[in-house]
Amino acid sequence: MALTTLERVKEWLKLQAVAVDDELLQRLIDAASAFVEKWLGFTVLRHEVVRWMDGNGKDELVLTDPHILAINSITIDGRLIPAGQYRHADWWLILDCACFSRGRRNICIKYDIGFDTVPADIENAVIDLVALGYKEKDRIGLQSKTLAGETISYFTGVFSERSKMVLQQYKRVVPG
Repeated sequence: MALTTLERVKEWLKLQAVAVDDELLQRLIDAASAFVEKWLGFTVLRHEVVRWMDGNGKDELVLTDPHILAINSITIDGRLIPAGQYRHADWWLILDCACFSRGRRNICIKYDIGFDTVPADIENAVIDLVALGYKEKDRIGLQSKTLAGETISYFTGVFSERSKMVLQQYKRVVPG
């Protein structure tokens, strides 16, 4: 799913409101959004995840997804745990009245992760990536050029340093 809008990209690039390169820009938005989510290691907008996990015999379990919004259900050995008997904090899921009995893939947890709206700094990083791709289309493979004794050098990285620093704080660091 797109992490920004065509209107916001056109505003950043100072393009007129008419349909100048709209199809190309939308394709760049879709590609940049997919690239950013792949780089981060998770889908940014809210969605439900179903995880089958191994029971550890303890009352705590570490979840591997970032930005957990809500636990929807927990099933241990086929038995549904009522909502008031567990809580979560950051990466931890804690049972108040039982334990996660030992077993292989005997625990099913359904939960919502992501964000209800795209954080502004992630959206700006996507816009930055789209703008870089759009501006680069006329100079693909060109790192610099000399004209009338003056040399112009072009940025050839994937992300600007600013965007990379912003996205790094959201990047998934626990393997899924």
